[in-house]
Formats: sequence, C-alpha cells, structure tokens
Amino acid sequence: SGFHLYRVQPITGGFQFYVDGALKTTINATFPNGTPLKIAASAFAGSPALSVDFARVAAYPASGTFTSSVFDAGAIANWLNASWTASLPTGTSIVIETRSGNVATPDGTWSAWTATGTGGSISSPAGRYFQYRVRYATTDATQTAVFSDISILWS
Repeated sequence: SGFHLYRVQPITGGFQFYVDGALKTTINATFPNGTPLKIAASAFAGSPALSVDFARVAAYPASGTFTSSVFDAGAIANWLNASWTASLPTGTSIVIETRSGNVATPDGTWSAWTATGTGGSISSPAGRYFQYRVRYATTDATQTAVFSDISILWS
C-alpha cells in the first residue's frame, strides 16, 4: 500500500525489477531485435485502485514519428497555418509535416509530406482531408521532445 517507485531495468538476457530502489527479482527473457517495448500499468481486478503519478522511459531512441488520424474538413479546404505547444529540452527537436488529399484514405493521389514553414505556414494543397505527423529527434538518450497539442487554421 502507499506510493512506491518501480523500475524495470533491461539487462543482458532479461530484466531486473526494483521497488523503492531495492532489487526484488530478476527474470530471464529475450525479445527479437527491434521489438518496441511500451509502458503499461494495471490493477487487473481493479482493487485496490491503481494510481500512476508518472511513467518515463530511461533511454529514448534517436528518432521517432507520430502520425495523426485523417481529418475530414467536410469540403475542400485551404490549409493555412499550424501552431503547436511542445517542450524541447537541449539536444531535442521536432518537425511538423502535413499532407492533404480528396479521398478519405491516404493513397497516391494525396500530396507528399511537407514540413511546415516559418511561423507554421502549411504548404499542403487545398483538399478535403488533412493529416499531420511529428518527427522527433534527440542527440541525448535521456531527453526527448514532448509534443502537447496542435491547432490547424484552415478556410
């Protein structure tokens, strides 16, 4: 009961599990190279309630990409400008790219991905559908950019 600090430390051939800084157990396990690992927390049966104050990855990859779902403007739209909120620790960066099209599922008729310009200007052509992606990069495995939100201006 109470609050605890949990740490899962990958080691050669397995993982070490710590609670409040004390090693509790080690398991042997291997994953194929390139297998993405994710953070998950669960109380399984729901009792007692689980509360997670924060979760973090101790080593971030050098790069990564988030691709949004497709936005439907309901009619042909002119995509004008993007503004976003992000935290960029030293050594990290993000690039916002956009594309547009006139069919709901991106295909060869959609525009190519293009980076937003100065001030967030969007160069994707007019179209009914729109999508953005965020490309992350870091030169420090202990730091990553945090992308919080985005607003798209269109007419």
